[in-house]
Amino acid sequence: MGRIALRAADTVTYQETARLAIKINDSTTIEERHESPGSLNRLAWLTGLVGSLTIEEAFDSLAISTIAYRMYEANTVQARVYGEKKRLTPSEIVHNKIPDLVGGSYYVSSPDSNKGDLAPYTKKGAVPEGVLPVRDRVNYIVWLPSRCHSDAKPRLIDMPNRYSGRACAILSSTMRRIKQLFPDLEITILSSTYGTVGKLGPLTPADEADTLAKLFLGFHKMPARLVVEETPVYNVPDPDRRRIDLPTSYAEALGIRRLGAEWEYAFTDKEGIEVKVFVPFDSDLFYRWLDILNKRVSK
Repeated sequence: MGRIALRAADTVTYQETARLAIKINDSTTIEERHESPGSLNRLAWLTGLVGSLTIEEAFDSLAISTIAYRMYEANTVQARVYGEKKRLTPSEIVHNKIPDLVGGSYYVSSPDSNKGDLAPYTKKGAVPEGVLPVRDRVNYIVWLPSRCHSDAKPRLIDMPNRYSGRACAILSSTMRRIKQLFPDLEITILSSTYGTVGKLGPLTPADEADTLAKLFLGFHKMPARLVVEETPVYNVPDPDRRRIDLPTSYAEALGIRRLGAEWEYAFTDKEGIEVKVFVPFDSDLFYRWLDILNKRVSK
């Protein structure tokens, strides 16, 4: 009902159904919340509903500090939905700091990346220690599979004959828009080798990294830093010989769930601590969220 209301731009009905759903959850025991059919999806949806109804509290908390925002997440949203009785204190909030990214093949786009057919960029070699995430800046780190090789929909790694729902061109235009609105935001693209790019291949890891730089930074004009890791692989024994891709060090460090994902992203505050996005990506609320995070003074 809430989805239908939002599609009709009926925010009043949406809020009424959201409050009703939350009240029903409040009236059930903790055991019922977790054991009833469909509980995993239902509780996840309810966290979004509570978040949407308490968004001003979320913004106020984010403006204070990442710890204050995480306390809001834990005590206002999670505890309400999942029925946790204990309230966390600031000392109990865990810092998820994004680890330093080193190695790989490193490329940096130029500021005038929207001019000409191919935008200029610089090949830097390997990422030196202490460079990424960028210090004293808000960082937007996005995992972008090398299979995202056209303006159309990229193929999925686990279902090669199917296509994912998001095209590369959409993401590149979103990056350009965000960078235009927030010039101080540091965007870093993480990718990995796949053996081919589009109909090119087979390619060596070095050649594939150069091709991806030309594709993402040159052709798609993404105003970002690009790091391409060589994917660890092995082949199933004969007669199968199927290639099996293993997680890269960046994917494991950032907790990227599966290599076949279209794209996953993370944001850090100016201290390098990960901050979860709680509003729809590339929306007015998202721009407000990012503006608050970007204007916040480092502490």
